[in-house]
Amino acid sequence: MNNGNIKTYGYPFVYDKQRIIYFKPDTSQQEIACLKRKYPFQEYLFKYLNRNVIGTTIEGSNSVSGIKQLLYRFTDTLFTNRKAISFSQPCQFRYLHLNSPIDHRVELAEFVVFRDTSETQAIPLQLYRNVEGLYPTDQYSAKCVLDGNPLTFFRSREDNATLIFDMGNVTEFKKILVIPRNDDNFIEPGDHYELFYQNGSDGWKSLGQQIASSKELYFTVPHGAIFWLRNLTKGHEEQLFFIQEGKQVFSCDINFSKENAS
Repeated sequence: MNNGNIKTYGYPFVYDKQRIIYFKPDTSQQEIACLKRKYPFQEYLFKYLNRNVIGTTIEGSNSVSGIKQLLYRFTDTLFTNRKAISFSQPCQFRYLHLNSPIDHRVELAEFVVFRDTSETQAIPLQLYRNVEGLYPTDQYSAKCVLDGNPLTFFRSREDNATLIFDMGNVTEFKKILVIPRNDDNFIEPGDHYELFYQNGSDGWKSLGQQIASSKELYFTVPHGAIFWLRNLTKGHEEQLFFIQEGKQVFSCDINFSKENAS
């Protein structure tokens, strides 16, 4: 502390029960880092993302109780909060039915339908009828899946539930975006980010800013440093990390590699 201001002395370090190991950035040795989150993807977040997703189906129809056509079935584990479903040929329906997996609830943050594959022409949707939620407040009602906020979510009270979305008339669309319950700490397309590395007594140094165009950011970074990724658009949850084999290792998940520090 210097005149009320916090000053950095020395480099970050970790104690591995045998010795102190310092993270000293080597600017003469650069590597490419692939960044997918600004906060660790902890086990409980992984469970939220997937527990009511695998087995979910999306069907299309032109009447609520008429013949339905299967458009998509979730069969794989999700590792990000955006599942974009593009169709090789445009689809034409009025209603879309999102069905929970058998003996599971619907658990969903956002559901968006686009006329185009570049996600610029969203189609207005309405819920055909309300589905009772597990939590009896507007904050967790079925309307949350249409509010544009990936942090609000709906979880149905009953298993084997269906959300029916009405586009108003038979409408052509090319893409569906599904966002399951999540913490919104993944890289978000369109958001503004800045990456820093810790440089000892010189403090935090910026490695530049980027506006995300996909779910990943790529930065050229010095080897052996500790990093801090900030979302300048929104959010406050952040955690320091280092790079191991091109990937992020957050401070809460350290399985220390001697090659990453000196």
